[in-house]
Amino acid sequence: MAFIGPDSPNPDKKIYNDDWNNLGPAIGFSWQLPWGGKGKTMVRGGYQMTYTTPGRAAGNINFAPGIVQDLVYNGSGFDGGYMDLTMADEILTNLFVVPTHLVPPAANPTIPIYQREQSITVYDPNLRTPYIQRITLALVRNIGSNMTLEVKYVGNLSRKNIQGTNVNSANFINNGLFDAFEAARRGENPEILDQMLWGTTIVSYLPAVGSGSTGGQQLRASGSTAGNLANGNFAGLAGTLGSLNYNRNYAANAYLPEIPNYTNGAILRLNGFPENFINTNPQFNNATMQVNRGRSNYHSMQTQFTMRATRGLYFSGTWTWSRDLGYQGNPDPRYPLNPLDYGPSGTHRSHTLRTNGTYELPFGPNKWLFSDVNPVVGNIIGGWQLSWIFTMETGMPFGINSTSNTLWGSTPAQISGDFDPKSGYVNWQHGDRFGNFYTNSEGGPRYINVKDPVCNDSSVVWNGSANFYCSLRAFQDSETGQIVFSNPMPGERGNFSRNNLTGPMIWNTDMNFRKSFRIAEGKRISVRFDAQNVFNHPHPNGGAGFGGFRSESINAPLANMSSAFDFATWSFVQRDLGYLGSKAGARTFQGQVRIDF
Repeated sequence: MAFIGPDSPNPDKKIYNDDWNNLGPAIGFSWQLPWGGKGKTMVRGGYQMTYTTPGRAAGNINFAPGIVQDLVYNGSGFDGGYMDLTMADEILTNLFVVPTHLVPPAANPTIPIYQREQSITVYDPNLRTPYIQRITLALVRNIGSNMTLEVKYVGNLSRKNIQGTNVNSANFINNGLFDAFEAARRGENPEILDQMLWGTTIVSYLPAVGSGSTGGQQLRASGSTAGNLANGNFAGLAGTLGSLNYNRNYAANAYLPEIPNYTNGAILRLNGFPENFINTNPQFNNATMQVNRGRSNYHSMQTQFTMRATRGLYFSGTWTWSRDLGYQGNPDPRYPLNPLDYGPSGTHRSHTLRTNGTYELPFGPNKWLFSDVNPVVGNIIGGWQLSWIFTMETGMPFGINSTSNTLWGSTPAQISGDFDPKSGYVNWQHGDRFGNFYTNSEGGPRYINVKDPVCNDSSVVWNGSANFYCSLRAFQDSETGQIVFSNPMPGERGNFSRNNLTGPMIWNTDMNFRKSFRIAEGKRISVRFDAQNVFNHPHPNGGAGFGGFRSESINAPLANMSSAFDFATWSFVQRDLGYLGSKAGARTFQGQVRIDF
């Protein structure tokens, strides 16, 4: 590690190399077609390339190891244990001791290979600037003298997007641990685990490995490893073993060497395993590298109809059909991008309809109704304007993730039964505290949350207390009893595409009513009334605030096989697929009076 940049010991070094070819061309054309009436039809199109910034590195490297050291004050050494800023100097002078492995910023900080606690973010030295290609092609038609219809294609193609990937993820695939973990999960005792834990115990009541216990038994009995082992979370299990220390307070470990402060991974080191046997950069926890690995594609057909003000009415409406697709998740850098990870983004909406308009009510002088009233009355009843904005769009995309990290991170679920992704609809009976998006013939939840059958399969997970440690969940068809979604096996990616489901449709109407009165020369009073969600339409919601609460944000139905927090019972519970536990949106009114003089 080194401090770089102006006024540093390395002023000429950079986080990544310069990228000098960022030329952004923009071309366009407009052609007035000679058919269908002069000046009635026009074709427009264009192409533009724009560049985005790779991101300010400061946000990722400000807290690099050696830059910041935390101090926790527990009140010792001062009367009453109360601290205020007048004591700061004394605390920093007497209590704050900089660890010996941290060097002041004037020099280059180094991180001992034994620490394994701190994380770092680095950049690909050949990082390129992300860019977006925008393509448009539009057909515009004037209808009569006051209406316009436009149909156009809009595409945004994002390339070389910056994506952080952990180049220090725990390795269990290429070093023999995968087969050993599977064997230990079945209740066997593989030799490599005996070698790794030889002469130590990680369970207070068990003898040391080689003196009455095995490495497999230790992993199945320890609270720090048994859960990940039973659930097939081999990445988490390998990460634990990579930084695991023995406890010298256990009788079997009493004769083992002392472990220095700020040191982890003592068990691996004791038995001669390489420092990088599990983590490539063992001095760190996570080592995130920013690379040009992401890309996304947006394609849309957009139509717009506009009617200019006619007899007090202005109207504009748009309808958009679109696909916003990209790679989701954070894949392991050792493997190519998986086509199943390419899917709708969180902002994707297949169809969006928006209308807005303004209508001046036909009351008062020179209007359709009450045109012959006296000027005072006319000034009161005339000039009122009604405006609205109406939005309707298809629901947000969502997916089903597995309960455990069976590969190197979060992975989609494994689909193993009949399931129609388009079968969802809102079923929320009047007076019920919650609703369902996937409903059976009796009105209840169609796909219920159950224990994953693998927890009871002795050929996969050991007998005895394994079921206590195994917390894997699955979705079962309540009508057929068939398991539809379950967890992939360790080392595998689930076969269900990401964000392959669509939540409930969303619609909303906002309106306002306004009038401006002239009270004297150069003086006016304006009155305005606004109504948000004027029809008080609630949106079924699967997000925060389970159990009938009303929230502010709209979220997709719940599709997580693991536990979710229920604010009504203040506990973690298992929710069925498509659970709708809250509603979003409420009608609000606002009045405003303004005086101009």
